[in-house]
Amino acid sequence: MAVTSITTVAEAFFEACETGKRWEVCSAYCTPDATFSAQAEPLLAIGLTITLADITEEEFRVLELIEAERHEQINSGDGGNRRSR
Repeated sequence: MAVTSITTVAEAFFEACETGKRWEVCSAYCTPDATFSAQAEPLLAIGLTITLADITEEEFRVLELIEAERHEQINSGDGGNRRSR
């Protein structure tokens, strides 16, 4: 039986989360009682309790918005090369 290092599992989890694989995929790298903590002051200030599932689903939504914006730029004919004036 091969033993997987915690670093390998953490890297796989990070890759899955950062590429918008959603909780169904990301949960394979977590124990059922896994916790999440953040040092992000806005989250701390409002006292939200955020789960790993919440984070992965939010990452998915952010990536969807980025992809939609990219398509909008391409379809507008500027190829994503908008310039500020």
